[in-house]
Amino acid sequence: MDIDIVAADPADAEVMAALATLGDDLAAADVHAEAAEIALQGVKDGGLTAGLAIAGVAMTAVTTTLQVLQFWASKRPKYTVTLTTDTKEFEIEGLDQAGAEAAVQELTASGEDGRLVVRVEGS
Repeated sequence: MDIDIVAADPADAEVMAALATLGDDLAAADVHAEAAEIALQGVKDGGLTAGLAIAGVAMTAVTTTLQVLQFWASKRPKYTVTLTTDTKEFEIEGLDQAGAEAAVQELTASGEDGRLVVRVEGS
């Protein structure tokens, strides 16, 4: 399974900085997310994280990724985090334990060829 974490349009510098923090949180949980950065013209080392990609996620790592997303979102209530699979859409903020388990079942049902898109939007 591949997971793409992207900022909702229009993304601003604050949302992109938040995505970088999310990448750090995922790394701390041993989930490697490859950052896609855009450079700011005229700023040395001024790249901002435009998105994160997690390729080839083992099904067991899906639960860890969702837990990190839930924790991250709980600490940043001004952001809305939406998960979209081929067939369903979930909002992280609205997931209780049963909802999280249903999301994991939906994701694992799509198999290793499935794709999850995580959209982060500032309010």
